[in-house]
Amino acid sequence: MPSNDKLLLEGILSRTDVAYLKGNKQLIEDSFISIARSVRFLGFYEDKNVLKTKDETGKQRSCLDAFSDVMAKRMEHTRNDRDLVVMRHNFIIENEKKERWGHSSTWIESG
Repeated sequence: MPSNDKLLLEGILSRTDVAYLKGNKQLIEDSFISIARSVRFLGFYEDKNVLKTKDETGKQRSCLDAFSDVMAKRMEHTRNDRDLVVMRHNFIIENEKKERWGHSSTWIESG
């Protein structure tokens, strides 16, 4: 792997929060492998992908904005493609009396 690509991947992995894996080395390794494959799939190592780090006014853009640009370009739909979005949110709600209850919200859309 070229040194610039290695530095990019190391930078991503060093910022990855794996605390939820509770030190399970196999799960952490599997997660890192999945991230590395995703970075390759999205084309981050390709010279044609230039990250736009500043907006038109010169203001610094967020990492998420720059990442979204690359992802949108790589995953752009063709005329025959269809999309499916599935979102599920689980909430724990607590009122002023410290009473708690759960609520779920689901959204499925295709087009």
